[in-house]
Amino acid sequence: MTIAENLLMGAYTRRDKAQVRADEERMFETFPRLKERAQQVAGTLSGGEQQMLAMARALMSRPDVLLLDEPSMGLSPIMVEKVFEVVRTVSGQGVTILLVEQNAKLALQAANRGYVMDSGLITLAGDAKKLLDDPKVRGRLPRRGDAGRRLIRPRARPRTRTTRRRTARSSSELSSVARRRPPARCRCEGPAARQPWCSLP
Repeated sequence: MTIAENLLMGAYTRRDKAQVRADEERMFETFPRLKERAQQVAGTLSGGEQQMLAMARALMSRPDVLLLDEPSMGLSPIMVEKVFEVVRTVSGQGVTILLVEQNAKLALQAANRGYVMDSGLITLAGDAKKLLDDPKVRGRLPRRGDAGRRLIRPRARPRTRTTRRRTARSSSELSSVARRRPPARCRCEGPAARQPWCSLP
């Protein structure tokens, strides 16, 4: 599906077609990168552009609350800044946004109220700007120059294995091989030396 088709899918429950077209143009104004690629297949977009399309498609349904779960995950630092710029723009249009984000600094800068969770429990809550200045929060924020930095582990040298080819034979082949083998003979030295437990001819 193209970008334009994705936007229309976001408004599939609406019946006001004229207003849907107007909202589509408003989405293109909010997300100008999508307007440039309106007829492009959505699967060929970059990660940041796909996040923008996901937000635009959700806004096409005119929601009362927009839920965003980790919109910056897997994106480059440049695209993260652009995504949060869009978040602030959408919030300025009067849309309530519930944002779940690990990048606490950008999330608190874009929010009015914040909640800090640790191991599934809310440990801090309050005004986002005050939380941003809280020593407990600032101690966990990335330092300057750490944004976008990833830990790259050295690649392990591939282990070489010596494999032996095994020839699989069917049960009929194995039985035919067993029939071709000569019968076992007793190796006792003469009848007088035959052991009582020997059963071979």
